[in-house]
Amino acid sequence: MNHQLLGNKLRELRKLHGHTQDYVASVLDVTRQTYSHYETGKRTPCSEVLFVLAGLYNISVEDRKEIIEIIKIKVHKKR
Repeated sequence: MNHQLLGNKLRELRKLHGHTQDYVASVLDVTRQTYSHYETGKRTPCSEVLFVLAGLYNISVEDRKEIIEIIKIKVHKKR
């Protein structure tokens, strides 16, 4: 999953649940700018952030594990 694909999914989920970037950023304890960078693909959220996002959007535990594995694979490829 590339940065933009992940960002698009995060934006889609946020809008689907009716949240603002400010709200999601406050849940994650990051700035709105940092969260915005996740959505635009300028930054990749760590697995902990993805886990919290999965909980916020009611994604199952199995899906959470898949999200974390995707990130681990992506990070491994960068090395």
